[in-house]
Amino acid sequence: MSSPTTVVSNDDVRSQTAGSFVVPTRISIPISARQLIGVICCVVACDVTIYRVEGFGGLALLFLFAPLLLRLSSERFHRSRGLVLLGMMCVPVAIKTAWSGSNGLATIGFALIIPYGMVLAGLRTNIGNVARFVGRVPLGGWQGLLQCGRQFRFSLLLPRATWIKVLLPLVAVIVFGWVFVQANPQMLKWLAAAIALAVETVWNRVELVSPVLLEVLFCLVVAMAVLGLVRPSISRRKNKPVTERAVKIADPTDTVSSHVYASARNTLGTVIVLFSGYLLYEFATLWTGDFEKGFHYSGYAHRGAAWLTVALALATLVLGVVFRGRMLADRRVGSLKRLAWAWSLLNLLLAVAVYNRLLICIDFNGLTRMRIVGLFGISTVVAGFALVVWKISRGCSFGWLIHRQLVALAIAVFLFSITPVDEIWVHFNVGRILAGETAPAVQLSAHRIGPGGLLQLAPALDCDDEIIREGVRALFAEQHERITAVEKNRRELGWTSWQLAHRMALRLLEDNRASWSRYEDVRARKLSRRRFDEYTYQWY
Repeated sequence: MSSPTTVVSNDDVRSQTAGSFVVPTRISIPISARQLIGVICCVVACDVTIYRVEGFGGLALLFLFAPLLLRLSSERFHRSRGLVLLGMMCVPVAIKTAWSGSNGLATIGFALIIPYGMVLAGLRTNIGNVARFVGRVPLGGWQGLLQCGRQFRFSLLLPRATWIKVLLPLVAVIVFGWVFVQANPQMLKWLAAAIALAVETVWNRVELVSPVLLEVLFCLVVAMAVLGLVRPSISRRKNKPVTERAVKIADPTDTVSSHVYASARNTLGTVIVLFSGYLLYEFATLWTGDFEKGFHYSGYAHRGAAWLTVALALATLVLGVVFRGRMLADRRVGSLKRLAWAWSLLNLLLAVAVYNRLLICIDFNGLTRMRIVGLFGISTVVAGFALVVWKISRGCSFGWLIHRQLVALAIAVFLFSITPVDEIWVHFNVGRILAGETAPAVQLSAHRIGPGGLLQLAPALDCDDEIIREGVRALFAEQHERITAVEKNRRELGWTSWQLAHRMALRLLEDNRASWSRYEDVRARKLSRRRFDEYTYQWY
């Protein structure tokens, strides 16, 4: 590897000659042959799996091999369990993307690349480092491209001083122009139309002149992103939690008093009384009471889950703010902690109450996507509050709490993204229907069923209830029409647009064609679906 190169502008040289100041130098780390090969492999992989194809099949391959490609592109490698864990997390994301991909799942797959790059470089994945890392990726990528240009002599770049002279006026024009446009609605409407027309015109001209130019631009963006990931140049900082032991008193005979102690004490006491009263009402009515006819179970459960999230989030904020700084060294903090434990217990009971709300709804008319989301959300909030309790007991800092809670949220989102939600709720409801409970049939009627869920719906084709049986068969006819159209379009796009769930669902539909073929007639299908909807709506 060659020695680092020092880049000095002509203006700096002249200033140094005059003796006015010392020349600030910029050190450029050369790009090795291995790193260049790794970046090229990443660019080719993204071009083949993203730019040149349609669908999620290409993304599945990219997510599967992304850790290996980044490892090849990085000169810095730190063995750690986190690196292995993040690499393994890409596998179920790739499998789920190949099975039944979505834009949300693709976003999660790309999001995993950021912590993988950080761990690969030996950086800790706390909040501050993540923010700095993401902020430095574009700059690191740009510097990497410049370094490639300097090493291979194809760069035509203006000096830094010239760029500043151009960029600052441009930024001022953009900022003030935007303010003036926002102040005038008519101008905003005109500008929006002008920008849309200009973008469309430029896009058409680019496609007409040189379609290759767009691909080249895409490859440059990918190369810049990869170089930014493996060359972020982020300084490492050790983040240690602030504990009670870290709060030192100059003299053992002295005491530290917090001026907000009384306010915190009164606040905790008040919310304890409030939570106690509400929970008594909750358990007296929802757990033991009878519901009137027409009671809207779904709305009650969803509203409860939402308010639980708000309540626990506020509790997290209050407790996190109270137990910090001078309060940790206050000699009266023990009594305040006892109040916090009491309130934490009440929050746990509140979580149990909302779990009960969801279970009541599930028991009444089955499982849905939103109820699975609710279960994930409530569990995540409970985990976040458990971190609050841990923070209070160990005296950790507020930053420590926020970082752990964001990690818990990220884990919950990841687990939900790889969970076969459609398969679970359809399988659950079909099982109850075949067991003689007809109420969950309303979920089959009211909610769209994806290809994965359709695979679990087949046993309902032979349901004893005639209306449900024929409604499901009519639903199969609808699904066949929709999935056939999707598969026809995907054949034109290429193999990377195929989804295994769609292929298996189409095979299932063809295997059971004899049971639903009568509903290929649109009038008969609509009549059966109308009967099915009217029959099941009584359990909505």
